[in-house]
Amino acid sequence: DLCQFGTSIIVGGYSGAAAISSDYDNWTVTPIYKVSGTNIIRAFAWNGTTLIATGDSGFITSSPNGLDWTSRTSLSSSAYGTTQTNCA
Repeated sequence: DLCQFGTSIIVGGYSGAAAISSDYDNWTVTPIYKVSGTNIIRAFAWNGTTLIATGDSGFITSSPNGLDWTSRTSLSSSAYGTTQTNCA
């Protein structure tokens, strides 16, 4: 999945890691799986101040910058239909 947030873009998927870039040439890897405990990221959402990542096993995690992640209360099942607010 991918999401534009601020002046950057984040992409993630089956590896449980995400990569962030502000110029599409240079990327920084952020290991969301270390916070989420899952290896599949299903969707991102951005509300202007907080980036949300959701995925398998109902995980939800948030970040103000795409690098520092905080685990949130999990859902009871996988989050397949997360609405991608303000994402490309």
